[in-house]
Amino acid sequence: MHTFLGLRGICERAKLVEVILKSFANVTCNSRRRRLFHCSRWRLLLPGALHCAIIVTTYAETSTRAEYARADSLPKRITVVDGQDIRFRRLPGEHGLSQTRVGWVVQDGLGFIWFGTQYGLNRYDGYRSKVFKHEPGRSDSLSCVYIRSLFVDHSGALWLGCDQFLDKFEPITETFTHYRIGTQDPGSLPTTIERINEDHAGDLWLATPRGLYKFDPATSQTTRYVHDPADPTSIAGNRVNFTGEDRAGRFWIASNSGLDEFDPKAVRLYGVPHFDQRSANSTKMNSASSG
Repeated sequence: MHTFLGLRGICERAKLVEVILKSFANVTCNSRRRRLFHCSRWRLLLPGALHCAIIVTTYAETSTRAEYARADSLPKRITVVDGQDIRFRRLPGEHGLSQTRVGWVVQDGLGFIWFGTQYGLNRYDGYRSKVFKHEPGRSDSLSCVYIRSLFVDHSGALWLGCDQFLDKFEPITETFTHYRIGTQDPGSLPTTIERINEDHAGDLWLATPRGLYKFDPATSQTTRYVHDPADPTSIAGNRVNFTGEDRAGRFWIASNSGLDEFDPKAVRLYGVPHFDQRSANSTKMNSASSG
């Protein structure tokens, strides 16, 4: 863009100089009607005129460049081509998927691929699938039918987000251990675990529509963080959509009401009202712990 503007400015200067020279050539000097270009008096004025022409065109070029700079703030157009270097193969029905609506896909350290569907969990070994479902009467089966989320932690353990429980798969016995998340009140709504993440300390963070939960796998302790309208220093919103830790160790929480940064060392939450503007006031999270 700058190269284009530079060439444009040079062309404008050349055209203006050409106009000035033609005007000088057509103007007469004295009674002998000699061309003005050959007049010694105007030869002294010619450099000044050319200098003025350069200044005028440079100013015009600068204004045009500023207009183009404002236009550059718009999204860029990218070229999209059809990919031909990857071939896809659909698994046939005999591979045993329990349901076609797959919401989550993860791979464990042994190479197994796990599919979370709306009706059970599927483990695929490259040849066939094994289905794990909720079986009434079996306390060590899946606690739910609809698999809301899947996650493999740093140790290779597989975690499943269900409606009211966080399930852990036990690979030796191929059973599941259940950890209740949320309240046990009969009239309360289920706490669906829609996303699971892990921080550098090994704690699991569970994103739910009823707040943010921190689960310690070593102690099975659960800590809930909720929004309190009377407390401006609480978490921005209860419907947590995403949590994650960046390379600097900062933990981010995205909810329906804003973006928060959590500092585990200081046990503080920093509200971020906009992506390009950080809040000046540090805040803390309102928490309630349960064993």
